[in-house]
Amino acid sequence: MIIIKFIIGTIIGSFSSLVSIRTLRNESIISPRSHCDNCNRRLTPLEMIPIISFIILKGKCHDCKQPIGYLNLISEIIMGCICLQFSLNVNSIFTILFEWILLLISLFDVQKMIIPTKLIHLLLIIVVIQQLINFDFNLIKFSLVLLSYTIISGINQRYSWIGNGDIDIIWIILLKTNLNMSIISLFISSCLVIIFQIASKYDKKRPIPYAPFLFAAFIITNTFVKI
Repeated sequence: MIIIKFIIGTIIGSFSSLVSIRTLRNESIISPRSHCDNCNRRLTPLEMIPIISFIILKGKCHDCKQPIGYLNLISEIIMGCICLQFSLNVNSIFTILFEWILLLISLFDVQKMIIPTKLIHLLLIIVVIQQLINFDFNLIKFSLVLLSYTIISGINQRYSWIGNGDIDIIWIILLKTNLNMSIISLFISSCLVIIFQIASKYDKKRPIPYAPFLFAAFIITNTFVKI
């Protein structure tokens, strides 16, 4: 069962990568069939097997030998791991949906420093519906989160500390969890950014896509921290 969950997750991860890439190019996610972005050769079914095809092809197109890139592979592995937590209950399903949308947002942010507003709205809807189903929706908490979001977002628009989309994600995580969990997620994401800057050759003058680090921090916090 664990293997089946992981395989389904890798398929969703591969599809997520396709959605982000084609959406950014204003292409249909349905057609044409999956192909090499360099030589446009259509991929065979064997070349579309998540993870395995990347290993077999050594990360390159079979024909033109152009590097495929690691984004799709990383997306497949992450989503495969996320789906391991699946069980037949509402909270499990909504948590996976929430994390899947965060993955999609991260893919957009990594490629073009864009966080689609529709995905933010979908993230919020998932949180609210889950809380309503669990009879856990707190109008006072929602109002306080909304008020604090409005204030911080307004200040951020003036001083541009981080991207507005990142503010949206932080406050949705706050709404989904609690203040302590949100602070821990924010702290972990900041540490991950610092580690990334030190360990990589990323241009320090370029803005860093923060959504992937918030996503990773939420996964870590949600998995290992229970407050």
